[in-house]
Amino acid sequence: KILGVWEEIRGLRGYDYIIFADADDCLFATGLGEMHHWFDKIGKDFVACGESYCWPWIEKYSNENAGFGRLRYLNSGFFMATWPAFLRVWRGVMKQEDDGYQERGRTIKNDDQAAFFRYWVENPGMIELDSSARLCLCLAGLDGRWALNHDIEWGKRPFCHLTKTAPCVLHFNGREKWRMRDAFDLLCR
Repeated sequence: KILGVWEEIRGLRGYDYIIFADADDCLFATGLGEMHHWFDKIGKDFVACGESYCWPWIEKYSNENAGFGRLRYLNSGFFMATWPAFLRVWRGVMKQEDDGYQERGRTIKNDDQAAFFRYWVENPGMIELDSSARLCLCLAGLDGRWALNHDIEWGKRPFCHLTKTAPCVLHFNGREKWRMRDAFDLLCR
């Protein structure tokens, strides 16, 4: 995925920002205006989704706490960045040396989450986590049955009880993917 995306967009010019989202498990709950607002509030040039579950290298990094709070690990399913920051980070991720480390068969060469996660850990300050879940909420490990309020309409968007936010983007990765339909139905009421 990392090389494929790079091949498609490296020649693009004229963009100030880039938004990257997994194609089949991210739900956009608002428009670009609000996304830019929260991106600017976070105040960093590359912002990734925070996640509560340390994936895929649990054994190596689960005791690391480079972030803070419940959403303290990087999730590569969504990010927003300025164009220069995107180029800097993406090149850095691609240039990482493969040290052969793997868990469950996942390495930096065959898993984008592993590659971005290692880059984030080894390059502090280059990628900021949205631990507040205002821009993006990754639902893996949060149990969407109680993390999201499906009963009350709050600005016509799902509301997260844990962060007290209505995230711009919801990432229904892993076992939470099936809950995406519930959130979509709430948005379409």
